[in-house]
Amino acid sequence: MSHLNRFVIILALAGLLCQPIKAFPEVFPGPGKTQDSTYVRSMRQYLALRLYNIVKTTNFSIRNTKLDQSFQFNPNNGLGMGVGFSYKFLALDLGFVIPGTMRYSGDEPYTKFDLLSTLYGKKHVFDLTLQYYEGYFLENASDFFSDAQLNSFDGIRTDISSIDLGLSYLNVMNHDRFSFQAAFLGDKIQRKSAGSVTFHGFLSLYGLQADSVLVLNDFNSDLNQQAHINQVGMFSTGTGVGYAYTFALPKNFFITLSGAPMVMVTNAFSEINDPDFEDIEDSRLNYRLHTRNAIGYNGSRFYLIFNAIYDNFFVRIGDNTRFDYAPMKLKLFFGYRLGKIEKFKPLQRL
Repeated sequence: MSHLNRFVIILALAGLLCQPIKAFPEVFPGPGKTQDSTYVRSMRQYLALRLYNIVKTTNFSIRNTKLDQSFQFNPNNGLGMGVGFSYKFLALDLGFVIPGTMRYSGDEPYTKFDLLSTLYGKKHVFDLTLQYYEGYFLENASDFFSDAQLNSFDGIRTDISSIDLGLSYLNVMNHDRFSFQAAFLGDKIQRKSAGSVTFHGFLSLYGLQADSVLVLNDFNSDLNQQAHINQVGMFSTGTGVGYAYTFALPKNFFITLSGAPMVMVTNAFSEINDPDFEDIEDSRLNYRLHTRNAIGYNGSRFYLIFNAIYDNFFVRIGDNTRFDYAPMKLKLFFGYRLGKIEKFKPLQRL
C-alpha cells in the first residue's frame, strides 16, 4: 500500500472519529418556521431503538466506446448489520460485517474502509463519501474468456485499489410539507403525499490504481487501451436540479421516489501501461445521475423501512474511453419507539 493511500485512510478515520454525534436537522432551522404538522409529524420526542442490515459498495466499469465493450469490476463486499438508537437530535449506530458474507475472505491481503454517511435536515441534506477498497473482481470475465480460462481471470485482484472522496449537498425547496427524514431516518412521519424540487451541488475526487494493468491479457485490438490502464485519477464538481415525492399510502405505508440529473466538469487522467497507447489527460463536461428512494411502514409505535441511495458518474476520458463508477448504499432497518423520557434529566437537555 502506498504512503499516499495510508495517509488518506488515516485522514478518513480521523474525520469519522471527529464527527459530532448531533445531526444537522436544526443547524439551519430557517427563520422560526416549522413544518406543516398536517403533512409531517415529528416523532423525535420518543426514544427509539433500531436494528438494521446494510450493504455499501462502489462498482466501476471501463468502456471502449468505439467497440462498445466494457470491463466491469466489483469490490470485495459483505453484508453489514448493527443496532442503534435515536432521541431528539442524538442518533448513534454501531455495526459490523457479518462473518462469512464477504465474497472473498482468504489469505490474500485485502482492505475495505467504507463510509457513506448522510446528514438529514428538514431543508438541507449532506452526503459524505469516504471509501477505500483494495481487492476487486472482474465481474464480466465470462464475456471475454472461455470456461477453461476463467480460473485465471475471475478471482480477486488484491493489487487493484480505489479511493473515493466526495461531498454532496441537497436543498429541499418544499421542506414545510415534504420530509426526507421521514423516509430515511424514521424519526418523522409523512402524513400526506407531498413532493419537492431539489437543488444539488457536489465535489468528488476518485482514484484507481493497479500494480500492472487492470486486465492481464493481450487482446490484440483497441480494447488493450482500456484493459492495460493501470491508473486513473478524476476530480469533478457539478450541479443539478431534481424532484422528490412521497406517496403517503393507507395504514402508514409509503413510497418515496427521487432523482436528479446533474452536469459536472471533470479533470481526468489515465495512465496506460502499453507502448501502443499514450496516456490521456482530459477536461470536459460529463454527467451524473443521483437517485434516493425508499419504501416502508412508519407508524406511531414502530417502523420498517428499506431505502436505497444510488449514484452513477459517467466520465469520458479521451475519445474512446468512458469510465463509470457508482457508489451505492442499501439499508433495511426496523425501529421501535419506547416512549418519551420524562424522568431521565440528562437526556431531556438534548
